[in-house]
Parts: sequence; C-alpha cells; structure tokens
Amino acid sequence: MEQQEKHYYELTDDKSSKFWEIELIGSAVHLRWGKIGTNGQSKVKELDSSDDAKNEADKLIKQKTQKGYTKADPAPPYQEDKDKIKASIANLRKKLSRYKTYCKNNKIEIAGKVKKNIDSVELLCKAADDKSEEAEFYEKDEYLDPPKQVIHALDSAEIAWKPITKKCENVDHVIRDGDMFGCFPWTSESYPWPNKAAPGIQVDLRRMSQLSGENLGDGLLQVWFDDETEDLSDPTVIRVIPRDIVESESPDDRFVDFIPSKYVTVSSNGCCWSDNEKNFLGWMITDYEMIGIQTDTGTIVEELEGTSGGMIDPMYELHVNDTSFFGVPDPIQQMWIDFYEKGQRNLLSLSSKKYFCVGIDDTGQLMYKKEEDGKISFSFNWSHY
Repeated sequence: MEQQEKHYYELTDDKSSKFWEIELIGSAVHLRWGKIGTNGQSKVKELDSSDDAKNEADKLIKQKTQKGYTKADPAPPYQEDKDKIKASIANLRKKLSRYKTYCKNNKIEIAGKVKKNIDSVELLCKAADDKSEEAEFYEKDEYLDPPKQVIHALDSAEIAWKPITKKCENVDHVIRDGDMFGCFPWTSESYPWPNKAAPGIQVDLRRMSQLSGENLGDGLLQVWFDDETEDLSDPTVIRVIPRDIVESESPDDRFVDFIPSKYVTVSSNGCCWSDNEKNFLGWMITDYEMIGIQTDTGTIVEELEGTSGGMIDPMYELHVNDTSFFGVPDPIQQMWIDFYEKGQRNLLSLSSKKYFCVGIDDTGQLMYKKEEDGKISFSFNWSHY
C-alpha cells in the first residue's frame, strides 16, 4: 500500500492571501497552490522512490515556512462557490435594507404585500445561507450546477418600481421631456419624429439612474415602433437624445397623427381590441413607487428542488408578472439568465397589457448593458409564442 501524507499551509497578511498544499503518494509529490478560496493550480512531480519524495517534501516545506507560510486546516474545494454565495446574500440584504428604508421614509406600513415581500427575501437569504454550509449542495453534473443557479437567483434579484401614470388626453398639455408611454415625446430639429413610427417609450435617464442606483446617463431614452414591421424585437428607433440638445433646442410642435402600429399599440387599461384604442394617445408617467424585490425563478428547475431546500417557495413569492422598472422580466420561451449572462439588465419589463397591446400573452423587455468601453447600450425584446 502506497504511503500517503498531506500538508496544507497558508500565507495571509496585508499583501497576500495564499495557500500551498503538498501531498505525498508513493514516489510522487502532488502540489497545489493559489489564492485562498479558489482551487488554484496544481502539478505532480515524480521522484525515484518514496524516500526521495519524502526528502523533496521536507525541503519544500522548509522553504515555504521560511517565507512565512503556516500550517492550517485546508479550505474545502468548493470554497470559491461558497464565498460567492455569501457575497450574493450580503448584496441582496443591502437591497432589502434599501426597500425597508424607503418604506420607513414614505410611511408605508409593513403589512400585507409589503411584509410578504420582505419576509420572502429574508427567507430566501436564510435558505441560501443554510444550503451554502452543506457539502453535498456543491455536487455538480452535466445538467445541474446548483451553486451557479442559486448565485444567479440571488444576484439577479432587483428592486422594482411601478410607474404612476395618468392618461395623455391633450398633446398641448404634455411635458415633452417627461417620462411617458406613447403620448407626445420630445422631437426637435436635430431629433425629428422618425418616419412611419409610433411613439413607444420615453424616459429621462437621470431619473432612471436615481431609481437603479447606477449611472445610466443623463439624456432622454426613446423607443419608437414601426407601424409595419413584424419583427417586434427591432423597433424603428432606439435613441438617446443628449441632455445638451434637450436644454439648447426647443421641442417642435409637429405632432404626427400616426396610424398606430398594427403589431404593437398603446393600451388604455388593457382594452386591446376596442375601437377606442385607435384614438388613445398614451400615458404620462408622473412618479414611481418602489414595490419591493423581484427575483428570477427560471433557474430553479424541478430537478434542483431537492438541493435548493427552502428557496423555492420564497422565490415564487418574489416572482411578479407585471409591468415594472428594474424588476425581473418574464420572457416567454426564453430564460432571463440567457440575457443576464450576456451582461444585459432589465430597465423596463412589460408583462401586462395596461400600457401596450401585442399578441395574447406576449411580454417585452427594454434592457441596458454596460459595454467594455464604459458606454451604455440599449435594446428591446418582445418575447412571444
């Protein structure tokens, strides 16, 4: 029987957080080293005999201890995943703290749906924390990666904002640089009304930055829908009007009496097939209300239920299929994680027919992405059957 011996050392100070491990198996010396919390690198050195391997190990151990390495208990191989889960839990709790502060500052009673949302987030964090302590939770195969799926569920959870709206009934009374669905968006000499297009969405990116806590710019983001195209994932125009244009140019008064898109139209309280819809202008957004935290249930598949413990119930409580800003969207026949892993984040999720009509059960997502050069790009996706 081959002689086996393993030793684990760590070097931790203001500049370093490293481990070094040596294992003797017969005449072979197995080495593993790297940053604490990772699997590190490894190599095997073959010697002529077990005695030679022992002498080599003693020499290497002496070298390491002279450099300040001290003997310690080895970290588990899944430590990196565990640390990520702990960090994700801490980040989600920060978002929950922001929601609680919002409720307190706005004198919102912690009862009913509000209490249920807060309780669900706390249960989700506790369940994820409990699972992170179980070694079997980190077992993976070609189909399941429980740590990755749970980390996504925690990281993708976002504070959602509900738009407070009123009907746009007279274009003469519209605040042209305000937030709106349909209605009468900002147009000027430099940014005229797009050809054959119906107003879709306009939001002030300064306000969006305040809601999200991220710097998304300071211009006016606009989405216009073509009245002919069948490709709903490709609106006629997605553009950002720079703030200096908004402040230096006057909006023109040219309102195009457009024919609403036959594929997507502004909705009047979900009345999508009424003749009155043809004359409905849209909605002005007067304010936003924080409505809690939403999360993505798409990654918690049935096969994961046995390893995710008490996470599933609170996650379904936190999944809200409604129109909101910065919540978690509900794409049809797709998974939000597919967008999320490409760096896209939700700006507006259209999951009800209160504001737009398209198809029977279709949903839409206005997304943003921080590019490598630091700039923000925007895209729109209709998901439908």
